[in-house]
Amino acid sequence: MSKIYEYDDEMTVGDEPVPIDIVKGPYKGTKVLFGEVSFQEDETTDSVRVSFQYEILEKSEDLIEDRIFTNQLGEIITDILQEELKEVEDDFLRSGLPLGGSTKIIDENE
Repeated sequence: MSKIYEYDDEMTVGDEPVPIDIVKGPYKGTKVLFGEVSFQEDETTDSVRVSFQYEILEKSEDLIEDRIFTNQLGEIITDILQEELKEVEDDFLRSGLPLGGSTKIIDENE
């Protein structure tokens, strides 16, 4: 996904959530604050549905809050989560800890 959003760090204080500015496309000029995000697994279709709460802080003049808009927000939140997971994975890999399997603890008294 081409970056159509930016973080608006100027509106954040401390540990508060960071608003997202949509900077490209039909929703350019809209500022959104995401809230709770949850996942529901559908085992029959082997898929996961993402649900999220959001608040519109600023609207573009012609914003229509329809399914297309909500889907766009879903793509943005999915992109953000993928970036965060990649960052956590990279930090973990740099830590030097093993990535899987079991870890054997050796007791020096044995």
